[in-house]
Amino acid sequence: AGFVLAIYAALRCTQSGVWFRAVPGMLTIAIVPPLLSAVQLFPALEIIHETTRSAGMDYDAATSYSLPPENLLTLVAPFMLGDAQRLPYWGRWLLWEASLYVGTTALALSAFGVLRSRERARWIWLGMAVFIVVIALGRYTPVFGILLRVVPGFDLFRGPGKFAIFAVMFVAMLAAAGAREILQLPRRTWPFALVLAALSATAIVLAFGVRNAFGEGTWSDLISLLQPGWEASKRLPANFTFLSAQFAACSLIFAGISSAIVAVLIGAASKWRWSGAALLAFGVIELTGFAWYSRATVDLSAMVNPEVGATCAKLPEGTRVMDRRVGLNLLPWRVRNAWGYDPIMLKRYRDFVRYASDFDLESIDMDHNIDVSDRILAMVNCTYIVDSRPGARKKP
Repeated sequence: AGFVLAIYAALRCTQSGVWFRAVPGMLTIAIVPPLLSAVQLFPALEIIHETTRSAGMDYDAATSYSLPPENLLTLVAPFMLGDAQRLPYWGRWLLWEASLYVGTTALALSAFGVLRSRERARWIWLGMAVFIVVIALGRYTPVFGILLRVVPGFDLFRGPGKFAIFAVMFVAMLAAAGAREILQLPRRTWPFALVLAALSATAIVLAFGVRNAFGEGTWSDLISLLQPGWEASKRLPANFTFLSAQFAACSLIFAGISSAIVAVLIGAASKWRWSGAALLAFGVIELTGFAWYSRATVDLSAMVNPEVGATCAKLPEGTRVMDRRVGLNLLPWRVRNAWGYDPIMLKRYRDFVRYASDFDLESIDMDHNIDVSDRILAMVNCTYIVDSRPGARKKP
C-alpha cells in the first residue's frame, strides 16, 4: 500500500501546478493511518525480525500466488474458471486472490471516463491501474523481479496477486468520472455504445465456441495447458470437463448480456436523463448479484472434524498439537500449534528443528508433513499429532 501511495503521490504532485499545496495532505495520508493502526502495526514490526521472513524470500517464494494471465478474463467473466462452489476452481492459485471482477458496468464507465472525462488525473488513474495489474501478475512478467531486487522490503511478502485490489480502487475513480459524464447528457454516446455492442456479440460467439471446443476435445487440452491448481485437484466431479465448459460458456453469455444492456443504456444517455440513472442502478444490481452468489466459497462444516474438536476441547491450558494438514485448521478450537504457520513461524525455532532433525533449511518453512522427532515435540508440550496419512501415529 505504501509503495502504491508513494508512486501516486509523486505523480499527482508532478501534475499539479502548485504541488507544494498537495504535500501536507499526502504526508497526512502517509502518517495518520499508521498511527491509527499502531496497536497492531508496531508489534508486527517488532516480531518480523524473529520470523522466517526476516532474511527475505527467494524469487519462487515471493512470486507464489501471482495473478495468472488467464485470470484477466475474470474482469468480465468472473466464473470462467469455476466458482469454487458448484464447480471447483480449476485455474492456478486461489480464486479469491485471482479474480478481478468489478462488473461490466464499472468497466464500461471507466473506459468512458478515460475517453470522455475532462478530469486531468484520469491518465494517472489509468496508468496506475495498468501498472498495478502488471505488478500483480508477478512471476508472469519481468517487472516484479526487478522490483524484488530494487525496492527494499519487497522480499518480505508473497502473493503479488493481492496488489490487484489497489488497481480496483483506480478503476473505481475512473468509473466515477465516467458516471459523472453520463449523468450530464453527453453528446454522441452511440459510437461508444456500438463498440460495447460489438464486444457483447464477441463474448456470446466465444461462448458457443467454448461449447464446440468441448465437443472437439480442444477444451480438455486447454485445461491441461493451464495446469489446474491444488484446489481443483482435490475432488473433481466425474463430468468435470463437461461442467467446466458449460460454466465458461454461461459466464461468457452473462458477460455478453450485461455488456449489451450497458451498451443500450449508454447509447440512450445522450437523449434521456433517466438512462444514466438506470445505468448506475444496473451496476449496483450487477455487483450485488455477484456478491450474493459468491457469499460462501468454502464449506466450513467440511473442514471441522468433530473428533479432533472434542479432543482439543479437553486439552489442558498451554498444551500444543502438531497439525500436519494445514497449519490454520486448529484455529476454531484456539489450540496452539506445535509447528506454526508462515509468516509468523519463529526463525530460531525452525533453525533448531532443522539442526536437531537434519532438515533442509528452506524446505520446511511451509511443509506441514515433516516428521519432527518426538523429543522435540515433547519439549514444546505437544500432546497430539493430527495426521490424515494412512498408518499415521496418533501420539508422539
